[in-house]
Amino acid sequence: SIYECLTAFHQPRSSEDEAKWMEIAGNDLASYRKCVDHRVWTFENKLLLLEAEQHFVIGNYIEAEEKYTASIASAKKHRFFHEDGLVKEFFGRFLQELGRIDEAEEHLANSRVLIREVGVVIGNHREA
Repeated sequence: SIYECLTAFHQPRSSEDEAKWMEIAGNDLASYRKCVDHRVWTFENKLLLLEAEQHFVIGNYIEAEEKYTASIASAKKHRFFHEDGLVKEFFGRFLQELGRIDEAEEHLANSRVLIREVGVVIGNHREA
């Protein structure tokens, strides 16, 4: 799942067992690449987020930023607003790590707004 892969990419930053976690993440990433071949609109933004996280972990910050930006654009294009919020959360954390605090805060704030709006929409549909 996307969450397992995101967790696996996070672990090398906080664990000494980097090789194990990178292998798990790499396997999940390969699965996502296959999914994109069948349903681009559903999996593209997720794959781009995972690739951004992979670049972040290995220190390719320019490529990571490009992937985060592309993932946000894909989520918007395909109207996955909750995933747009998720990507902005990860992008904000990435920017924090780079010391780009003002940009990070902007993305984190946008993430909270999107996630709150999606929650309100879902809640309204349940009440109907």
